[in-house]
Amino acid sequence: MFHPARSLFVLLAVLASASAACAAGLKEDMVALDQASIPALSILNRDEPELARHAMDTLTRRWRGFRAQYAQMRPSDAQWQADFKRIDDLIADANRIVGSGKERPAAREALKNVRRVLLEIREREKMPYYLDHLTRFHDVMEDMFLLVRDKTAETLTEAEVAKIRAAYATADRLWAVAAAAKVDPEFGLDAARQGELSKSIAKESQALASLGRALEGADKGALIKAVQGIRGPFGATLSLFGDWRGLKG
Repeated sequence: MFHPARSLFVLLAVLASASAACAAGLKEDMVALDQASIPALSILNRDEPELARHAMDTLTRRWRGFRAQYAQMRPSDAQWQADFKRIDDLIADANRIVGSGKERPAAREALKNVRRVLLEIREREKMPYYLDHLTRFHDVMEDMFLLVRDKTAETLTEAEVAKIRAAYATADRLWAVAAAAKVDPEFGLDAARQGELSKSIAKESQALASLGRALEGADKGALIKAVQGIRGPFGATLSLFGDWRGLKG
């Protein structure tokens, strides 16, 4: 005998099980996306158009697979749908720019915004994710870098120094959190890579300490140099999470 209520219960149970299985792989597949986006971001900082095209092709393939797997995981969540559409548009923008061979900084900014949208998704999902600590730090670090870009000791104003000082307090706090956080096992770091990460984190901590000391003094030239000095160790830290196979140039 057909029992509508029982059939509905079974259907709901199947749907719930499928949704749970889908969600279980979400973090692992976000890691795969980041492993592709990190090299793309780095290569777009250089004049290597063929390598940039290869990196973007890899990222685009991974995004399409991710979208196919997860876009309908929250079919009634308007923000979820809007976020997927936003990422789709940003990756399309980056591909268009890379295809034109011009305005690489704009392509980089599009990929940075992809990273920010994914961070917001994880925040709503209450999903711990190591790279989100690095993203939060990166944005404040970039604010400081832009304040000293093309500046000299003579042209850096006291107002800009005050902004650097305020940003440094935030950056120092965010980096302390990142340095203490555990890396998610989904990133699959082996002992050797974990050792490299520990060394890279230590170098960034030293660079931040140097910036703190520069802010205590009055030498604006030393301050500019110290702000510029925090980017290299951070880039090295982030690059450890990328999948660089076939992309070393």
